[in-house]
Amino acid sequence: MNILKNFIKWCGKWKVVDTSKYEIELPGTRERFELTPAQKARADQIYKDKGTIEYTFYPCGGIGWGCKVKVWSTGEYIDITDVSNW
Repeated sequence: MNILKNFIKWCGKWKVVDTSKYEIELPGTRERFELTPAQKARADQIYKDKGTIEYTFYPCGGIGWGCKVKVWSTGEYIDITDVSNW
């Protein structure tokens, strides 16, 4: 009986999580955002200097997409948009 309780306790450590509800899918589009080499270099430098970052892509008036980097420790946004790529 003790073995069964230990097994149930061991199985209870994990939960099954449906991660598909966190995916963003725009109907009818297949857009993929990639950083240009210049954007990647700037983001790597910011990461090295200031710590953990997150990327935000935003539309730039129908011309193309811009990219901002948010530094988690300070909350500051740094625009790394490379307009030479448009």
